[in-house]
Amino acid sequence: MKEENGHSIGDLWRGSTERPGGALEAVYARYRRPLLRYVRSVMGDSVDDELVKDVVSETLIVLWEDWEKISGLEEPYFWMMRVAKNKALHRLREAKRHRKVPLDGYEDLPADERADRELLKAELKQLIEQACETLTPAERAIFVGSKIEELTNEELEKRYKLAKQTVRNRLSQALRKVRVALSELLGVVL
Repeated sequence: MKEENGHSIGDLWRGSTERPGGALEAVYARYRRPLLRYVRSVMGDSVDDELVKDVVSETLIVLWEDWEKISGLEEPYFWMMRVAKNKALHRLREAKRHRKVPLDGYEDLPADERADRELLKAELKQLIEQACETLTPAERAIFVGSKIEELTNEELEKRYKLAKQTVRNRLSQALRKVRVALSELLGVVL
């Protein structure tokens, strides 16, 4: 991209390969406003001016770090703008990821589904524990082994040295008693 005086970013870089700081100053002086406008257009009007300036600064740092590469490019202006866009999008993603909710007015915020799920899970666990109080020790051992520890019937047979049918019978009795107890505790028919 040529300027009115015929110099592009590439010309500036190529002309001062011995002194890249001078080239950076010249690029900043010439392209600061277009960079600021472009970054603002990418990030949106609601973004703080300081954040836009930070993105422009980060773009210039990349220019500084890659000055040898830039001096060999045909159209470094577009490369610079792409760097600015990538930096701006990165900052937007980062801000979104780290967005924090102020504590003031928290009562107006909707409840977190995960917290609700955990609370319901804890309440259900407590109800099941109360329902297990109606079980005999043998039924409780089979029920806990099957439903809490997630053991198979074969594993329960080996653990308690029981016959296959005995495990099935005790588990069936335990499940029936737990369902009845839960329906009484909850006031619903299960």
